[in-house]
Amino acid sequence: MEIRFLGAAKEVTGSMHMVSIDDFDIILDAGKFSGPRKIEREKNGNFFFNPEETERIILSHSHLDHSGRLPILMRHGFHGKIFTTSATADVMDVILRDAAEIEEKYIDMLRETSEDETVEPLFTYSDVRAIYSHLITYDYYKEFNLRDDITVTFYDAGHILGSALTKLTIQGKNSEINLLYTGDVGRPAMPFVRDPDMVKDVNYLIIEATYGDSLHESLNLAIEKIKRLVIWIYRHDGKLIVPSFALGRTQNLIYILNYLVEHGHIPVVPTYIDSPLATDIVDLYRSHKECYDEETWELINSGDNPLEFKGLHFVKSDSESRDLDYLRGPAIIISSSGMCTGGRVVRHLYHYIDKRNTAVLFTGYQAEGTLGREILEGARYIKLYGKRLSVRARIEQINGLSAHADQKELLNYIRHLGNIKKIFLVHGEKRALNTFSKILKKNCYDVKIPSLGNVWKLEKP
Repeated sequence: MEIRFLGAAKEVTGSMHMVSIDDFDIILDAGKFSGPRKIEREKNGNFFFNPEETERIILSHSHLDHSGRLPILMRHGFHGKIFTTSATADVMDVILRDAAEIEEKYIDMLRETSEDETVEPLFTYSDVRAIYSHLITYDYYKEFNLRDDITVTFYDAGHILGSALTKLTIQGKNSEINLLYTGDVGRPAMPFVRDPDMVKDVNYLIIEATYGDSLHESLNLAIEKIKRLVIWIYRHDGKLIVPSFALGRTQNLIYILNYLVEHGHIPVVPTYIDSPLATDIVDLYRSHKECYDEETWELINSGDNPLEFKGLHFVKSDSESRDLDYLRGPAIIISSSGMCTGGRVVRHLYHYIDKRNTAVLFTGYQAEGTLGREILEGARYIKLYGKRLSVRARIEQINGLSAHADQKELLNYIRHLGNIKKIFLVHGEKRALNTFSKILKKNCYDVKIPSLGNVWKLEKP
């Protein structure tokens, strides 16, 4: 038995790992790399295996850095089975359709601006449609077989709607091996989703370490910062621009703003969810209540819908979106993409970032090479649509809304898993991985940080 690391190795995006038992291969996630377009396209087209010969993929959740290469694999001949939860399958549908539209628009732009008219998209909408005849969904805690001696069980990862921890159990003649792949580990006491499940009898662990070198602020502190910013833009007759991930982060922001409005902590400010994708996902949150935690159910049972509040508007059409750039008075605009690599938020930044009564609030991780990272690191000028813009807006960040466990939460989670033979750290930048590795080694764990393409053989416990 061995593991081959094919993505998210010493970096955050592109999660993909292959577990091989003899000649029986299992792909864990098929995530898309993000970054500069040229590098992104090159890396996303390189799999290190033949998709036509691959028969099974297990998908932890629907974020693009875990699911975004599925349509690319389909385009290259994958015809096997994809195992995931029902909520993940539904959310992935809207996520990948949106990604296909963005990819096709990008290719059209390339063909118009270059002499090469033969450039092909990484995938199209038809490749996304092809996925769904290959999906097989299972509920949490329901064990299923990949082979007579290989079983899989999904547990709640507490990360986003439908996210799953994957436990692989491989039976030998006299013993068994239990491998846990976390995908992304969530945090305790976050809106909507339950806390991550603690899984017992784990021998080998593949775990993300996105925030292995840092601690998140508390959710209460994040809520307080949002409250102060809303009051600030209200008093300054300005705009609060929130680049937000359409899945998870936007719904959590609605939840928090609902709380602040309903309890009278902030004035009613027109709030626009300017992302058709986020709006579609809100609808999925409404239809997958089986994933909710007890606190959310208490709100619903009390008559308070956490996905609605006075002043909330969902923007669908592009013309409505453009009207937001000429609004008078204070307003909150929550728009994707979360790292400002595209989407409607880029246009809003173009119109508002040079105004001193604008606040830009980053609520999530900003990858290297993205516009969001550039702004967050203090750029005085940015270039958008061929124009050089002064950054005069108030730039703020909160990390209390992160759906990823921080260093302390990761360590606490690992301690509850029992006696682990070896830990593989993935899905993190080098500093985060190295810092967390040192902490784990001080706690007497055997830790490895794989590089892209590394292969590790697993021994019986």
